[in-house]
Amino acid sequence: MVLATMRAQEHARFRGRPDASGERAGGEGSAAGREVLGLATEIRLARSWSSAELARAEQLRDDSEIASALEHADRYGIAEYLAAGPDLLARWLNGWAPGEHPRGAALVAAAVDAGRAGCRTGAPLSVLRGLHEGYLAERGGERLRPEPWEQAVAWATETILATASLLASDGEDRYSSFDYLLDAVDLDPQAGRVPEATWTSLLRWAGPEDAAGIGWAAWGRGHPTQAVAAFRQSLDGGYPPAAAGLAHCLGYLFQENEAADVLRAAIEEARHDSTRFDPAEIHSLRIELAWWTGNAGHIDEALQLAEQEAADASEHFGPTHLIALNSRLVLARWVGKAGDPQRALEIAREVAAGYQRELGDDDPATASSRFEIALWTDAAGDRAGAIQLLRDLEADSVDRWGDHDRLTYDVRRYLAGLSAAQGDAATALRLAEQVAAHAAGAFGDRDPQSLMACLDVARHTGDTGQPAEALRIAQEVSSIAHTDLGGDHLVALASRFEIAIWTAETGDPTRAVELWQTLIADAARLLGHAHGLIRDSEANLAELRDHLADRPPRA
Repeated sequence: MVLATMRAQEHARFRGRPDASGERAGGEGSAAGREVLGLATEIRLARSWSSAELARAEQLRDDSEIASALEHADRYGIAEYLAAGPDLLARWLNGWAPGEHPRGAALVAAAVDAGRAGCRTGAPLSVLRGLHEGYLAERGGERLRPEPWEQAVAWATETILATASLLASDGEDRYSSFDYLLDAVDLDPQAGRVPEATWTSLLRWAGPEDAAGIGWAAWGRGHPTQAVAAFRQSLDGGYPPAAAGLAHCLGYLFQENEAADVLRAAIEEARHDSTRFDPAEIHSLRIELAWWTGNAGHIDEALQLAEQEAADASEHFGPTHLIALNSRLVLARWVGKAGDPQRALEIAREVAAGYQRELGDDDPATASSRFEIALWTDAAGDRAGAIQLLRDLEADSVDRWGDHDRLTYDVRRYLAGLSAAQGDAATALRLAEQVAAHAAGAFGDRDPQSLMACLDVARHTGDTGQPAEALRIAQEVSSIAHTDLGGDHLVALASRFEIAIWTAETGDPTRAVELWQTLIADAARLLGHAHGLIRDSEANLAELRDHLADRPPRA
């Protein structure tokens, strides 16, 4: 028997966070991690002790440490207090005082941010020495009268309460900060983001496997450019699992074709040298390939890939295995998109039952399957039922994972679309504005995900009877997209779609026809004729031409 503890953040990293597609965005080794966790009997320990546990602790007040911990039970967890967490946090914060240990405090700050940036096993002291200068300068530099480097290291690594220190070495020149400090910084709304210079410096040092860890951390903390760079570095350095991370980032930055290309290359490499890949990782790559192929507009190909992977995963792992369930959830999406919403709904319901049986109602995978059920409930003809399913899912997602979770974004975006289709433009606009605000807060207002969310705002603004404002928003997004991403990026093409719509609605249909024609030509060249953007553009152009020719509108 193996008994071990694991922080909730690490558990989530190895489990992988599923998106609304069912595709799991885990960190490095996530498939293997999920395999191990799937074998374990999990006992969740709440941070706050129950009243019964506190009552039993009260009977041990003769122990001075327990008595002291009980005095702080409302602010700190008993376990954290007994493990010296609050004392170490106070020691670190007090170290910044002039003449105390500001260089040591800066060294600890560098190590904390290295941990936040994905260096889970720490970083070499030489790397932290280079990083700490920036943290020291930000706090005042020489005005703080910093101590010599040797004293700083000695102070940061000094043990207190017998076992704990601000920094600990793994014995091979890697130093990491006490876990409690990472949690304290992440929970502090004033702490701010990991500086760009820290990401850059860590990547200069990182080997392939460390770079993959940095990539997942960068993506999770809203640094997509750094994430892509980290995964490319890892993959180029010969670490195959980085392919999943790179594809994930590219896909959610609306570079779906590039994501699929990365996955195809990794799968082909696995065919030639399967010893470098865990079988579960290979199946996960195939699931993601089906997902991003379909998102790139190649529905028939995605359906073939998903059908094959679902059959292979079920045969290899068994039909109730999580990888088999994940593959069938992606299959549901492309079965529905290929024109069979009823079968898609049946598959999604089967998968949801499997997730509930294997993981319970509170797992993100179960929530993702509920999204898929709502999607195909609507497509099968029950829009009111789909809206109610999505509203219930939105409430649960916000309660469990917050406004910034990917599932919450997706649910609100789809709810906005359904609300608009029912004629409730005000609700649609409210939801779209929520998504755009939270995306900007998480990723920055010039990130591709934030820009695409702004295009939803433009759409629903126009639907509320403000076409001129909708056109202004779309033009602003277009300007940013062309400057930051280039004219060939999907966000730039999507902004041209909105501009064409609202150009017609603001009184210039002839100009709108010209815009549609050039957009269709450019999008076909860049995305292929099967992409949904082209089909929607062609439908809008046909409707506009009918209007100009004074013909009845098409169905």
